[in-house]
Amino acid sequence: MNPIRYSFVVTSGNAMQHLKELFDRFLAETADFSDAYVALKLHYVAYRRDGGWHLFRARIFLTSDDGPALRPTFESRSVRAGEFFLPEGYGGLGRVFDEFCSGVIETPEGPLTVTFDETQRSRFFPFHEEGLNSQNMLSVLMVEPSQVVTAFAHPDIDWELRSAAVPYNALNELTGELSLGPPQTDGTMFEIVARPVAFVDYSSPIGGVLASPTVRIRVPLDPEQTSLAIRIESGGRIVERYVVPGGNMTWTQEPTFLRGSVDIKIPEGALVQCIVRYRGTAVHFAWLRDQKLSQNVRRVMLEAFDPQSAILTEFLFTEPGKGKSIKAGDFEQAVAWLLWYLGFSVAHLGGSPRLSEAPDIIAYTPMGKIAVVECTTGLLKAENKLANLVARTTRAKETLGTSIYRGARPLPVIVTARPRAEILAELEAAERLGVVVVTREGLTEALNIRSQMQPDADRIFAEAEQYIASRTAALSSELPAGLVAQ
Repeated sequence: MNPIRYSFVVTSGNAMQHLKELFDRFLAETADFSDAYVALKLHYVAYRRDGGWHLFRARIFLTSDDGPALRPTFESRSVRAGEFFLPEGYGGLGRVFDEFCSGVIETPEGPLTVTFDETQRSRFFPFHEEGLNSQNMLSVLMVEPSQVVTAFAHPDIDWELRSAAVPYNALNELTGELSLGPPQTDGTMFEIVARPVAFVDYSSPIGGVLASPTVRIRVPLDPEQTSLAIRIESGGRIVERYVVPGGNMTWTQEPTFLRGSVDIKIPEGALVQCIVRYRGTAVHFAWLRDQKLSQNVRRVMLEAFDPQSAILTEFLFTEPGKGKSIKAGDFEQAVAWLLWYLGFSVAHLGGSPRLSEAPDIIAYTPMGKIAVVECTTGLLKAENKLANLVARTTRAKETLGTSIYRGARPLPVIVTARPRAEILAELEAAERLGVVVVTREGLTEALNIRSQMQPDADRIFAEAEQYIASRTAALSSELPAGLVAQ
């Protein structure tokens, strides 16, 4: 994440003023796409207190279509959850924001009281991490508590939900069904999420020396304001870069999309990076390749014995115990194979009981960069994985100090089979320690995209170093109360 475009506000006596400034920035970032945001939907969970309903979680999604039908409003003795469209569309966003700031949000089921005080903190992400993991621009304005204010008593509330007319097992199941994510903190959380409005089609035809990159843009965006940037990689280097204006593409109408494509010539077996842009702003990119050809000799060799990386995929993404042949150590082995695919030299130490005090994997790049890797199929702190990783990385650094590589700085990496949403509560703590966290989404991207390319471990290592440096810098900006880091 680029720290220059990352804004973080630590609340002080003028917390509301800071929030309104960030809302103005959010509007400025999304204005170019406002024509496509014809359907704005607010999702919420509220709790009953003192005879009224109080907001617990809410997200407003800016989208370009109605999507599935609205869920019926859920209500139990202590909980209400629902969703509704803002009738004014994008133009009504300011009204709901003003309602939030004033302390009452109107819903079809009645008003929700909002508790906003000086413990709240406001953040704006022009490029939220969830979007970056999906290679698209996802803008999010977030208001969250910096102090714990208990709205629900656990496990009381979970048993209440199990007893409801429409039963849920726990609060996180209810919030998850409403696309509100797991409740990581107590206290009011309010978000506005601007979903992407243009995409590269991953199924774009490509074969031999001809490719037909295809994009989809939301109706009613203007094809003339759209462009497609092309980067072609062959033999481990970029051989061509250019931009195709929207007017030079062939467009067809779909119910909620316009589909645009163009035919281009490429070297056989090349990788094509396609970047769709609207009014000059890049919003999504994807790598396309001929599925019958690969630039990665390492993957080709292993797939002679593991066709289409089927066993590797099973080891990476099947939870131990859920598949008859999957063992706990298979995930470690799969991560080691994947690192080898990506161009690292790998020592898998975790498979030996006699090396129980060693990291699971040591990975080495052609230029001598070293990663110390721990693997877990669970949470980051399970079995002291995170603490052990930091200690083992420190030990590795001290050992290197006795050699000619005394200037080397090993990079701590923890790889989890869990999706990002499940480890959010631990993610910030890991990144504060300078640990790179690779989640299920990162493994998917590495296997399906990165490992199709010419192996380049040094480039991957450099990107990881830059990312963790930007994250630690952004997190350190939280220190002085009342300051805005931009």
